[in-house]
Formats: sequence, C-alpha cells, structure tokens
Amino acid sequence: MLRKNNILTGLILAVMCCVCIAFFGRSYTSEHQFREEIGSIDDISISVDTENVVSITDKKAEGNKLIIRYESVNRGKALVTIGYNDNYTGEVFYVHSFGIITCGDFFGKSTGSIIIPIAVIIYLAFLIEDLGRKYKNDVAENMYQYRNVSNLGLIVFLEFLLLEHILSLFSNNGLIGVVHTLLNSAALFSGLSLPIMLIVSISVTISNIHLVKMEGKSWRNMLGVILGVMFIVMTIVPSAIDAILQGSYSGIIDVHNLNRPDYYIFLFLESIVSMIITYLECLLIGTIVMGFRAASHIPSFDKDYIMILGCQIMPDGTPTPLLKGRADRAVEFAEMQKKATGKDIVFVPSGGKGSDEVISEGQCVGNYLESIGIEKDRIIVEGRSANTYENFCNSLELMKERTADPKVAFSTTNYHVFRAGMLASEIGIAAEGIGSRTKSYFWVNAFIREYVATISQERKRHIKVIISLALFMLIMVLIVYFSNNN
Repeated sequence: MLRKNNILTGLILAVMCCVCIAFFGRSYTSEHQFREEIGSIDDISISVDTENVVSITDKKAEGNKLIIRYESVNRGKALVTIGYNDNYTGEVFYVHSFGIITCGDFFGKSTGSIIIPIAVIIYLAFLIEDLGRKYKNDVAENMYQYRNVSNLGLIVFLEFLLLEHILSLFSNNGLIGVVHTLLNSAALFSGLSLPIMLIVSISVTISNIHLVKMEGKSWRNMLGVILGVMFIVMTIVPSAIDAILQGSYSGIIDVHNLNRPDYYIFLFLESIVSMIITYLECLLIGTIVMGFRAASHIPSFDKDYIMILGCQIMPDGTPTPLLKGRADRAVEFAEMQKKATGKDIVFVPSGGKGSDEVISEGQCVGNYLESIGIEKDRIIVEGRSANTYENFCNSLELMKERTADPKVAFSTTNYHVFRAGMLASEIGIAAEGIGSRTKSYFWVNAFIREYVATISQERKRHIKVIISLALFMLIMVLIVYFSNNN
C-alpha cells in the first residue's frame, strides 16, 4: 500500500506537470523533414481542415527541414496537411481546455510534456528509495514477514520500470507515451525473463527426475516443472495470440480497428495476464532472496530454547536423514552459543505421532538427542502437534511453564526456515530460525513447494493486489481508448 508521503509526493509531481504544461502548452512547434532541400518557404503548401482550432504563427525552412509554430485558438481537433514538390505529410492537433495543444493523440505530446516522463522517473526513484529503506528496517525488525518478500519483489519491478522509462525518455510522446510504457512493462519484463525461466524449468526438470527416482512419483515431486511450464506458457500465449490476431483480418476479432472495442478488450486481457505473471515472478525473486537470507541466518546467542520442528520418522522410530539434520543443526547452534556466551540452551523437539509412525516425532528426536549425550533435563518433548503452526503453539505453552518470556530459536530444513518464521510471527513468537542442509535435488523442489505454500497462505493479500492491478490496467486502457477515439 502507498504511504501518505508517497501519495503526497505523487500529487506534488502531478501538480507540477499540470502547471508546466498549462504554462508552455498553448503553443507547439513541429518539424518536418523532406527528401530535398526547401528552395523557398512560399513553395510550401499548408492546409488546415478545421478553422479556428490552431493558427500558424511562424514557419521557416532550414535546409530540408520545415519548422512550423502553432498557437491554440479554440478547443477542437484539426488535421494539418503539408506539401512540397508532391511530397505530403500531415499531423493531427487537439486543443484542450486552457488552450493546451497536443500532437498526434488526444493525450499526446505537447510543449512541456517532457515533464511527465521526468516526473515519473523521479517518482519511481523516490518509491525505490523509500521501499528500500522500509525493506531494510523491516528485515532488521523481523526477517520473517511476508511484506519483506512483496517489498523486495516490488523493488525489483520498479527498478526495471525506472530503467525502461529512462531509456524511453527521449522518445517522449506525452502522457500517452507513459501509459503505453506502463502497459508494455509487464509483458517486456516477463518476456526478458523467459530465457531465465526456460533455463530454470529445464534445471528443475532434471532435478525432479532425480527426485522421482529417489522419492517416488507424485504431483508434489513434479511441482517445480509444473510451475516452470506455467510461467513459460503464460508468458508466450498472450504474445502468440497477439501475433495471430495481428495477421488475421477475419472481422470476428479485429485488433487493427482502433474504433472497435476488440483491440481494447484484448489489450486489457494481454496486459493483465502479463502483469499477473510478472507479479508472480517478482514474488518468486523475493521469496528466493528471503529464503536464502533466512536459511543462512544465525540467531543471536541469547536463546533459552531451541525448537526442533518435526517431520516424517523411520518405521523403526529413528529419525530420517532430514529430521536428523534438523536435530544436529540445533545441537550445533547450542554449541555455538555455549562457546560464545557460556549460556546453555534447552531443546524442544516438536511433532506428533502420525498414523503410520510408532512414536511421536518429538519423542523420536528426544531419544536421538539423549543418544548423542544431551542431558535429559535439557530436553522438553512436545508430542501433540500435527503441523508447523501447532508446533509453535504447543511448544510455546511448554516453554512458558518454565520461563515467562522465553527467547526462542527453531531448527528446520533450510528451505522451510522462512515460512516457519512467518508462522511464528503470526502467533506472536519472536523466534529466529536456523536451517539444516538437505540434498540439492530435494531442496530445489521443496523450495518451490514452499513458494507455492506461501502464495496460498497469503492468497487473500494476492487477490487484493491482483484486483488492484486489474483496475490500474483498466484505467490505462481507458486512457488509450479515449486518446484514440477523440
């Protein structure tokens, strides 16, 4: 959501644009190139199809270039045709309220309209700086907030948008040029990321083949491939349909006639699909970055307890390599804290008993900790939880029986640290996570699962954002419609 200072800055820049265009926009100077040098200005023929809309106040020739200065007279639309030695050119002018002249489009270029893309560039730079500062502060306050993912993804897209506006600055075409840049930005972003997504999809496919061989067939084990293919298809399909329609003159769907609604309906659908895929890609980038940061983070050495989040155990009641890795990482952290501060930590292995398990996951880890020399009085087993949310809730109850305000860490597999930390934050536990390693072929697909799970967990937020994006795109398309049909 935009903060008050963002809205205020946007309003100030918008007012500056209006004042600048209102001050300079009552006149317009155009340049026309001819194939040959202009002999005499009197040889130039200029006709205006509508009287009393614009007046020509000056014209001069410089080599093969003709320069004409127009002044606004009355509100309306005028087509100016210019000829020289059987070479003809023309341009359309619109005169708006306050006598502002725009060229080419109803919301096209005007004298002083360069201020619009400049203002957009300034505003994007301001948003990036403000979001960057907010992201830094939020991570320092609590790494496990989903807004860190969304803010980081938004920063990536705004930086791309800023670069695009800078590159298109000198082809300034007024407000309509900025609108077209905004409409095309998502398609360009997803198009440029297509080779990366293709490489990622191939890499994930190879990883998933190994995963299926080791872990068995299931749709979850193919999730990375499914997601990669989805990104590629959603990126390609709108452009493919556009290419087909551009080459079609069937009359059923006509995207060539700017007076018909077909063009604008398709423009809206194409823009919103591109924006959704770009939004999901930016969230993926944010999730990857925050996932890596969370997985590599070492909690501060002041903890009273470290939870060990449970997962599937072996049929004989011993921990799987995945669960053993979590327990070993917790022990490693305890040793690091002891060495750094001399403070011992209490282990809280957490996890209930599944229908196919001989003992609870918490008890399994508790037994393992005892077997490697951890004192029994430093182990509190939580054996009722069925999921990560219950892991934190039930474990917190046990910890508060001993300590009123416990300082907590948790150990889980690296790909799971960020989402587990999110759940802890939602419950109100200021817990820091530490991640254990897992096999690379498993990690890639597991991380994709975490991304999908996090998207699902925050689906209400994403639905609101997508609705907001759709409304924004609708406004942009309506501006294009009014600009082309006035």
